[in-house]
Amino acid sequence: MQKRQAEKSAFLLYVMLCDLQNVEEKRPLVESNIYKRLNFLIFLQKQFYFSTSQ
Repeated sequence: MQKRQAEKSAFLLYVMLCDLQNVEEKRPLVESNIYKRLNFLIFLQKQFYFSTSQ
C-alpha cells in the first residue's frame, strides 16, 4: 500500500515538474503561481522520501 502511494506521489511529482517546465517556457511568468507550485513540489518530495524510507 505504501509502495503504491509512493509511486503515485513520484508520478505526480514528475507530471508537475514537466508542467512547471512548460510554464517557464511561456514568458511572462506569474511568479506567485510558480512559487506556489514549487512549494507544493517540495511538499510532495518530502512525502515521497518519507513514504519510501519506512
